[in-house]
Amino acid sequence: MNIVVTSLTLVAATGSTHRAPHGAKQLHDDGFAHLRERSLVEARELLRQAESLHPSAPHTQLLRGHCAMADRNLDAALDAYEQADQSTFKLRTTASDEQACTASADVHHAFGRLFRNQERWAEADVRYEAARKLLPSSMALEEEGLFARGKRLLVDDAPAEAAVAFERGLALSSAPWRPHFALQCAHAHGLCGDLDAALEHYEAALRLHALPSRSQLPSLLSTLAVHHEKLHDLDAASRFLRAACNLWCASIGDEPPPSRTAAGSEPHASEVRAATAMTHIKVARALEGLYALTGTSSSTANLTNLTTLTTLTTLRALDEIVELPPGLEAAAAHYRKAIELHPRLAAAYDGLATLLLGTSRLANFGAPSAAALNTDEALSLLQTAASLAASAQPATATAGAAAAAIPSTATPPTPAILSTATKERAAADEQRRLHLDAIFSTRSEVAHWRAIVANLTLKGAAAQRHTPARPHASANARPARGAWQVPEALKHARVVARRRVATAPELMALIKARAPVVLTNLQRDAGFASGDAWSAHQLAALAGERIVKVSISQSGRFDGSEDGSLWGLSEGQDVLVRPPETHMQLRDLLALLSLEEPPAHFYLEYNALHQYLGKPLREMVPCPPQASLLRPLLTNLWLGKGATTSPLHYDEYENLLCQVRGRKEILLFPPEDLPLLEYRARPKGVMRYEYPDRFTRVPLSAEARATKVLFAASINMTHPDRPRKRALEQCSPLRCTLQPGETLLLPAYWHHEVYSHPAEPDGEGLNVAVNFWFRNESAPPAYYA
Repeated sequence: MNIVVTSLTLVAATGSTHRAPHGAKQLHDDGFAHLRERSLVEARELLRQAESLHPSAPHTQLLRGHCAMADRNLDAALDAYEQADQSTFKLRTTASDEQACTASADVHHAFGRLFRNQERWAEADVRYEAARKLLPSSMALEEEGLFARGKRLLVDDAPAEAAVAFERGLALSSAPWRPHFALQCAHAHGLCGDLDAALEHYEAALRLHALPSRSQLPSLLSTLAVHHEKLHDLDAASRFLRAACNLWCASIGDEPPPSRTAAGSEPHASEVRAATAMTHIKVARALEGLYALTGTSSSTANLTNLTTLTTLTTLRALDEIVELPPGLEAAAAHYRKAIELHPRLAAAYDGLATLLLGTSRLANFGAPSAAALNTDEALSLLQTAASLAASAQPATATAGAAAAAIPSTATPPTPAILSTATKERAAADEQRRLHLDAIFSTRSEVAHWRAIVANLTLKGAAAQRHTPARPHASANARPARGAWQVPEALKHARVVARRRVATAPELMALIKARAPVVLTNLQRDAGFASGDAWSAHQLAALAGERIVKVSISQSGRFDGSEDGSLWGLSEGQDVLVRPPETHMQLRDLLALLSLEEPPAHFYLEYNALHQYLGKPLREMVPCPPQASLLRPLLTNLWLGKGATTSPLHYDEYENLLCQVRGRKEILLFPPEDLPLLEYRARPKGVMRYEYPDRFTRVPLSAEARATKVLFAASINMTHPDRPRKRALEQCSPLRCTLQPGETLLLPAYWHHEVYSHPAEPDGEGLNVAVNFWFRNESAPPAYYA
């Protein structure tokens, strides 16, 4: 959003009021006036006269610097201005006070212009302030100084103070400066989150031609939305993104602007279609962003021109083929319209494919390369995009995007723009490759498990009962099956309170209170499916063909810590170990869980419903109405046979953990216990699994050894050693047993270890939970930074 004002288009600070009697000042002012008119030959002729008549005068050095600035030789300009600065000291002893004051002011002014040109705003502000003190009546110095002051404040992350400076500059400025102040006022108000003020000043900037066209406005608003999202101001982010989306939607039906091609002719119809297709892609991405920010893509214009995109009948037909979370049909429709308008635009195919897979902006904290829903169409779209990107045709995704970013009246793309386009193309190619690899590897894994389960069925489950061999492992990471227990040091833990909550404000108040509580009525109020609906038989009938992601563990512990010596590290180091992950159909997972003695712990964890299982499961677990004031992130399914442990860790978002079948035992520690809980950055290791019972450690690469992650604590809560036991005794733990139908409100940054009890011997043997993650409602504690 930086705007660089060419220094030579501005009037001199001192004007013609303070003429030096010896002529150097007059030659300087006349030469500067020629430079403002781009009359470089005349300016250089005056410089030659000044160098001949007044070689050591400060204003001669200044004019030399101005000419160097016109030639974009900033080093030479700086050298000339420094010589002028030195000459002013001599002038103080030989000239009048007025002459010395004028020369000093002009030197400071010249430095201010140079630093402004280099966007060295703090130094520019200092120089302008010095010049204004010497010549307080100069309006030129006032407006240039206010501009530099505002830009410095923006760099210092003080947009409110910057807005004040720019507003004053706008009120005082001359015509050449007014467009720049209007644009910077808009930026500053936008950074403050004031959408109305930003739009007002952007409109003024458009009228003053500070923006080439209205088509740039939604992109500016979208950039401000990203800024506010990074600051975790999601309300402001959604306001700005919604405004951008509305403007893009409104522009779709507009006539194209009367821009001309480089040859001077009207744009070809194909160019208009390509530009409109890019706008459809921007709208689709904005709708995805709104969904990610707010849990809905609703906006006052998100269905604008939808009837021109596709009929409602077509939308209903598409809904039967693909499966999207409610509210995203319009985003898909915009991608499809972009493909219709410009069939060679790879970005449209990529965007629609990742939307269908749930791996675009909506992935949030879900799997970045899920391949479970809508994979047939997504595969076709990705392959088409890959073919287009590999072809010699110019209309690839990034080429189209780069072309759309360059006004039609602009000069050909610069090397910087081409370099950016190359990087964007490489990033798009890499993401596409990852998605394609995920689809093919998932299909291979699903077929592999289908064959294993079919073989189990043929031989009979009884023949598969055995006690698998257990390779050597550290006691810290591998408690015996079913051996989890509350350590003695935590027997004093208080039990989490239980209560009902009736309204959304009540739930929000509990979240703001930052303390866990068991809520006994949320599932019933939301209309959760009954416990019987979660039996293995019912789940297989409802969604047995659906693909799920499954983690596998020898011991039942997931995301635990292991001694680094097992991974080739030195003694005393440890490794955060991720269990092997694989993909299979839900019916095959249920078949493995039905074995009386499975060869390993198979656990469906972190399966986001917009990426896995989708509509059938989503309809069984509607979000509680009491959560309507919260901002959804993900809804996850957790399903296993019990006797599994999620080791001590914390999450950075609000959590509603709903136990629908079986029981969970949960230990909790407040955020302020962090220093006592042994969180250490360490390498992440991954296990490999071969059915039925072969687990191996994937050797750590040099990159993996160097990359440290901070996720789970190093304490084994079941078997803490003596120093850690003493640390636990200083903590303030809570504990609860979560029963079917109950929901644990788990605030962000609370540490928790979760043990799923073995299922009751009712012939079904499942422990099932669903959790809703929501964006934070409070800033993280300072010691979590």
